[in-house]
Amino acid sequence: MMKLRHCLFSLASVTTALSGCGGSGGGSADAAADAAVAASLDLAGMAGDAQSSPPFDVTGTWATRFGVAVTADYGNGRVEQSSAAVLAMWNMLEAQGGSPHKLDAVWLPCALPIPGLGVLPYKSLEAFQVRSDDGAVTDADDGESLAQPSATLIIGAYLSQPDSAPLPDGNVLCSGDLTNDCVVPDERSGLPGAAIVTQGLTPDADNVFVVARFKFAAGALAHPDGSVGGHVASASLETRVLACHLRGGGTCAPSDVAKIQAAMPKVTLAGDALVGHTQGLYFTCPQFLDDPQGAVSGTEVLDGGAGDLGTWDAGSRGDR
Repeated sequence: MMKLRHCLFSLASVTTALSGCGGSGGGSADAAADAAVAASLDLAGMAGDAQSSPPFDVTGTWATRFGVAVTADYGNGRVEQSSAAVLAMWNMLEAQGGSPHKLDAVWLPCALPIPGLGVLPYKSLEAFQVRSDDGAVTDADDGESLAQPSATLIIGAYLSQPDSAPLPDGNVLCSGDLTNDCVVPDERSGLPGAAIVTQGLTPDADNVFVVARFKFAAGALAHPDGSVGGHVASASLETRVLACHLRGGGTCAPSDVAKIQAAMPKVTLAGDALVGHTQGLYFTCPQFLDDPQGAVSGTEVLDGGAGDLGTWDAGSRGDR
């Protein structure tokens, strides 16, 4: 399983990024389940009768888009189904020797949809990444089969047990002396958690501050042309509202926060396609967001494009 790394990585050097953050991955609470997921992610034969290609090193920066099917249950019989996408940079370091090769990785989220609220922007995500040390690379006839058995990304907080610890209530804030099991305050407002711009809520909040846990497992096949394609084997999302700011001015009262939390749906995710493309070491999330489709297809253009982060947003919820 993964262990959260709350340090910042330079995209200028993938090797430095993957080796420069202290600590090591934690053990799985359910090794049998992890083994089953890992086995399901062997995509070596997914391309069928394609012509063989020589092995290549997948070390580098890859722009990836995760497709997920979203079921949002608001209670009282109201259930909404939609699709969404998670955008992330997948920084990989392939170890040499052994079979399969060990794959270390750092996942940097660029855009994370939160059903019931909207999309967490990059400025709220850039301080939160997760390092994986349980990936694997296997030579395939037409590329390199990549397995990412599990990863847990915590947004808005630093937790020593990211897989299992309850999402915090925001009463303990991170500081210079406290960097674990705490909530990161928003730089601009000082309120606890990661900020997301909202509309149409009751009460009428223009910013909501949350902590979130996104878990996923994925497998993919990387091709010599720089493309990667695969499937999200599993995904889940938990969100806790910690604070909000009213559109008319002022910080929300605890009762306002409780109303927003109570209106949040129970979210179930089902994995869909993973697509992506290798990029230069200096490629960043802001560039990715300028042209998401171009980034994952390797055809990005200077003027970019808005892309598509999913078919739902904060305004699709209707009346509460």
